[in-house]
Amino acid sequence: MVETSGLPVREADAVKGDNGHVLVVAGSDRYTNTPAIVSLGSLRTGVDLVTAALPGRSSSITPGFALNIISEPLRGSYLEEKHTETVLELAEDVDVLAIGPGLGREPETMAAVRSIMEGYGGKVVVDADAIHAVAEEPEVLEEETVITPHVGEFEVLTGGHPGETLEGRKDAVKEAAKDLGCTILLKGVEDIISDRDNLEVNTTGNPYMARGGTGDVLTGITAGLLAQSMDPFPAAVTAAEINGEAGEKALEENGPGFLLEDMLEEVSELLG
Repeated sequence: MVETSGLPVREADAVKGDNGHVLVVAGSDRYTNTPAIVSLGSLRTGVDLVTAALPGRSSSITPGFALNIISEPLRGSYLEEKHTETVLELAEDVDVLAIGPGLGREPETMAAVRSIMEGYGGKVVVDADAIHAVAEEPEVLEEETVITPHVGEFEVLTGGHPGETLEGRKDAVKEAAKDLGCTILLKGVEDIISDRDNLEVNTTGNPYMARGGTGDVLTGITAGLLAQSMDPFPAAVTAAEINGEAGEKALEENGPGFLLEDMLEEVSELLG
């Protein structure tokens, strides 16, 4: 069982929203399922509410994955600057913003990501296409940001390869976290997490997790934990452990062809 001492104890008289609200900004005409994966990752942590701001065809597809997802369609094939005001209005009522998966890299999308992050100012999980956006203006990253690159995205973000050895990657991640002023979760065979002052290595997981969508599950879990009052570094460490263990259990119970749905079902059990 994953250590969950960092999560608040639920009060008997809690009302909807007391235990976190995540805003997911993800998806496009091409990548229609990613917002659902992120949203379900958050919901499986026990967060009360998930709102998904959905460009393109994802707006008609994502709500069908779970009744819990509150959808906000954004007209157009992908995220544009014209959507910034709507997203920031939605963000006024949430605890965490999760942004990036499946957005694509249209110039307008990259600009919109930066505008949203500049205007929001709260806890943010930055993944996938949003990493490419913030790499151009890293000053939009703040202390309460968790950014979740794989090796290639780390190169885009920092301009350098994290290295081939574990010790080299640990040094590179810690230095990058210091330079960028946020928490970095470098995904890999070993996940390396640092917020400049602290560093942890997560070894849970398996090679069969090297497939599309497992990183989106991780983004959702991280956002869900942050929304429930965990600080960025412990939230990132715990999320990496949960994601890896969910992959291990999914492989054990379903074999090499396990689906993301199998992983997601394990998340709640691990936090139980």
